[in-house]
Amino acid sequence: MFKNIDIDQSIKNAQTSLLIMILLTIVNVLGALFGLGLYLPYSAILPNTILFYASANQLYLFLLLIFIIIGLYIGVAILAKKNPIWYIGATTLYILDTIIFLILLFSNRGNMFDVVFHAWILYSLFKGSVAAYRKMVQ
Repeated sequence: MFKNIDIDQSIKNAQTSLLIMILLTIVNVLGALFGLGLYLPYSAILPNTILFYASANQLYLFLLLIFIIIGLYIGVAILAKKNPIWYIGATTLYILDTIIFLILLFSNRGNMFDVVFHAWILYSLFKGSVAAYRKMVQ
């Protein structure tokens, strides 16, 4: 499937997708915290889901969990910039996010519109992971 890929371009696309996803996830969390009613696709669903289920008396604990998740994405993005094999870690994190998304989708709490964006990010990260592996073994 990925026999003739441009390794450098695939890694750059994975980097761009990951950074945009992180940025939009942060915007969505801030929008939800300040009650803006703003939701942008092309983001991770888990932080917003955690915030949705947060109770007022445990808000700080839930915010800490959200910051840890976003911090993991940022950490993997920084590591992947230095060593692209870390896109495998980013892909793994986003697969977990997609599993949560699919559970929400099938329980009628998810947005069908997000399927396309989740699929594109997964494809981009997976292709970047394959390219990084090929670059490593060359």
